[in-house]
Amino acid sequence: MSSVAQRDREFDRRQFSQLSDTLIRIALIGALAVLCFTILSPFLNLIVWSIILAVTLNPLHQMLARRIGGRQALSSVIFVILGITLIVVPTWLLMNSFADSIQRFISAVQQNTLHIPAPREGVRNWPIVGKNLHEVWSKASADLPGLIQSMQPKLSSLARDALSMVASLGGSMLLFLASFVVANIVMAHGGPVARRGRAIFV
Repeated sequence: MSSVAQRDREFDRRQFSQLSDTLIRIALIGALAVLCFTILSPFLNLIVWSIILAVTLNPLHQMLARRIGGRQALSSVIFVILGITLIVVPTWLLMNSFADSIQRFISAVQQNTLHIPAPREGVRNWPIVGKNLHEVWSKASADLPGLIQSMQPKLSSLARDALSMVASLGGSMLLFLASFVVANIVMAHGGPVARRGRAIFV
């Protein structure tokens, strides 16, 4: 009878030991997950966009790699160069052109060399906005500096909004470029990284 009780106590001790070991592992994994999230949270947008781009572009990347002899790194370099050439450069030129146009407009207004033709009478008959638009247009045609002086608070707010929009567009472009580069790095080394990740989880 005592041997049976001893075996039960030994079984209970092993069960408790296994349960404690499992709970400790779960707590360590949870702490590691929280720590990783805390470290990576500032780069969460970059990581998410990189994963989306890597999954989307991986078939094209692998097709190009097969055509150049299976060289994954060279395929990633070609993709980065194509992305910068086809997306980043035209967007940058467009932003520069937009900034130059605004600068020329402001310079023309300051020097009073900008001439606005008088509106047609038909503008007054446009629905909803016709009357107000005709009035503002007529003032701009007759005395543009005076009109701008009277609308200074609104124009300052519009200028701030425009600058904020341009800054946001520039930040989004930098985020896309960084995500594109990281996605190509992931595609170039995706196989070994996936095997190491599975080994770590196991």
